[in-house]
Amino acid sequence: MKKIIALLFMLPIILACGDKNIPDNPPKPNPDPNPPTPPAVVTSPPRVRGFMVQSADGLHVQTIKDLSTWGANVIRLQLNPATYALKRGKDLWTALPEYLNLVEEKVRAAQSVNVKVILDLHEPPIYVNGKVPTLDDHNQRGFWTNHPEMKDALIRMWKNIAQHFTKKEYENEIWGYDLFNEPSEKGRAAVQEWLAMVPDIITAIRTVNKNVWIVFQPGLVAETFQKEKEKIIQKDKRVVYSLHFYCPETFACQGILYNGEYNSKTMTHEEAIASFKREYPGKAKNHWWEKEETYCNKSTLEAELKPLTDFASEYKVPVLIGEFSVITWAPVESAIRWFKDVIDIFEKNNFSWCFHAFREWQGWSLESPEGLNAFWFSREKAPAPQATETERAKYFKEVFKKLNKDTSATGK
Repeated sequence: MKKIIALLFMLPIILACGDKNIPDNPPKPNPDPNPPTPPAVVTSPPRVRGFMVQSADGLHVQTIKDLSTWGANVIRLQLNPATYALKRGKDLWTALPEYLNLVEEKVRAAQSVNVKVILDLHEPPIYVNGKVPTLDDHNQRGFWTNHPEMKDALIRMWKNIAQHFTKKEYENEIWGYDLFNEPSEKGRAAVQEWLAMVPDIITAIRTVNKNVWIVFQPGLVAETFQKEKEKIIQKDKRVVYSLHFYCPETFACQGILYNGEYNSKTMTHEEAIASFKREYPGKAKNHWWEKEETYCNKSTLEAELKPLTDFASEYKVPVLIGEFSVITWAPVESAIRWFKDVIDIFEKNNFSWCFHAFREWQGWSLESPEGLNAFWFSREKAPAPQATETERAKYFKEVFKKLNKDTSATGK
């Protein structure tokens, strides 16, 4: 005990002696003469402008090469793995590796001509009564409620796709994974089941690939971005928000929507054209639920897109217009005027975009005969490509070569 007391009395002396050789302000270590540059914060993928193309199993490599000569720098490649397996009498998941090898061939072909690829899951990865559900099927009210297996199938599909494309060479080639094409209820309302499952699909992809950009289309119409914005915005920061744009619909889709003149069994050409003909700017309906046609011009297009542009501005997120188009038999001058207006809006808002479509269906093709006299019925043989370059083709070649050249120079 005496020893302990003695030590306690001596402790202040020991501590004081020990401090004598320690300076009040010890010198700081020499700073690193070349501090590392902080990593750049990537807030959006590179801007792209290009084409929607047909299903991967029907797409010719030459088509990819040809569109690259137009100046396009991206393709939105349709994936239809359920249809592919069904046609071959195989189980979807058994046939999937074979199908993804085929997709990979097209990705490599695009890479060889400096064209990026958006992988677009264009159909449900399930079967209903032995068939692949169509767009009309999965847009029916109740489809998603009645088929809860959609969630597990979508998660499984995207994990398989992500695992197939893990090679580093695809890191900059694949622009994004487009999770599902055109989900909606009756063409207007958002599918609540779809909005609820998207975070889990993204999480599943992230277990395989932390960096790939994910393209998310919440619904068919721009108003969804205002009505459902809290459900749409994702915690994941590498998400591109997508919309398809065909407004006004009675102009852009004249002859194939509403009165369905294209499928008529009794109309003459003259009667059909008189029924569907719309010019732009001019009177038209933006959507099926509108009771009356109203005058549509660039200002009304901007108003139609305002929920999307406001969403992008508020959350500072990138946007892809995954599809936009005008039917080939619309009045040519009106079509080109519409293209100019919508592309100007897209560019002003820094949107990436894909024209619908390059050599998919003749009715949308920039190489098909154009104008009112080019109209044909579904009961007739579709026309061959026009022998001379169309006005629409000339316009898009100019746009691609100017804008994509500017992008490569500025990086924006």
